[in-house]
Amino acid sequence: MRTRSNETTSPESREGDRQGWAAAMSLVTFAFSLVLIMSAALFATVGVNPKNEVYGWLPWAYAILSLVGSAVFWLVSRHLDGMAR
Repeated sequence: MRTRSNETTSPESREGDRQGWAAAMSLVTFAFSLVLIMSAALFATVGVNPKNEVYGWLPWAYAILSLVGSAVFWLVSRHLDGMAR
């Protein structure tokens, strides 16, 4: 059975791990950004043609919040992508 040794890793190896983590998180946050764009489109569609009039302004509020969230996730993704390089 192999056990993890107590030897220290080199700083270059740790930097590579950080870059790999940043690249993976950049992809995840970009995917969340795309999901929020699609949800904004869905809410805007409901706002344009609601099934029930009781929805009122709620779909528009959700669409705007989804777009704001998408922009935030996209900016975080860009920042993490810069860290990965």
